[in-house]
Amino acid sequence: MNQNQLFVLSGLIFSILISLVMIFFWVNLYIRIIQVRKMKRDNIFIVNKFLKLLILILLPISLILIFIFSISFATIFLIYKNIIFNYLFQSTFLVYVILIIFEIIFISIKSNSIEIVKTDDWLILVSELIEIKEISKVEYDFRHKKIFLKFKDQKNLQRELKLCYNTKIREIFNATLRE
Repeated sequence: MNQNQLFVLSGLIFSILISLVMIFFWVNLYIRIIQVRKMKRDNIFIVNKFLKLLILILLPISLILIFIFSISFATIFLIYKNIIFNYLFQSTFLVYVILIIFEIIFISIKSNSIEIVKTDDWLILVSELIEIKEISKVEYDFRHKKIFLKFKDQKNLQRELKLCYNTKIREIFNATLRE
């Protein structure tokens, strides 16, 4: 085995490991969304349907396609030992890794803004559970793109959470804080 073949094999193994990490993040998010939907609720708000479509459908499909291309280029290179397929594998592998890093960061930033459920006493986000009476302040940015919630968590620590702006959610917060 020459050095190029070892690079391709190590890149293939690394891309499989990265894929497993991405599958974990994606399945974890999907399970949390399902759990939020199963709860008894008064109001459920899908804050941004395009964001939900992007995170749950479009990005995973694009990652699967790039992964298939990457594996096929690596296999063709290992069989025929054509250097062009080595370069194709390296470029698709680089795009694949960049997209996975982007999606992991995107999921961690935007996951709270996918769905919001309001019950009598709780505000349930995909990764947060906030008691409504513990919300101390609701602020909006100048362009009305973000909502900033200041609340105390269960350990009595003051926290701030940033959500995507939605007029229905703003009305809920204004009605809740008036009570």
